[in-house]
Amino acid sequence: MNSLYGMPVIVNPMLDDVPKMRLSESVRQIVTPEFAASVDRWMLDFFGAENRVLVLQGQTFVVGPKTLAALRLQGKFLP
Repeated sequence: MNSLYGMPVIVNPMLDDVPKMRLSESVRQIVTPEFAASVDRWMLDFFGAENRVLVLQGQTFVVGPKTLAALRLQGKFLP
């Protein structure tokens, strides 16, 4: 089991490259799918994406593969 600071680590690729901004669902309901996709692409280019980390009940880290690799490079990840 992988651990970080003594807590288990779960890897989920959905936590890598998460857009920082997207159109809300209420706006998506009133615009065309093409327009929504276009605005989402622009927001991704302008605001970028981030790699997220979740902490489940203060006992487990959930990270994406990119975050896991960065932690390993920093020597903070313990196999």
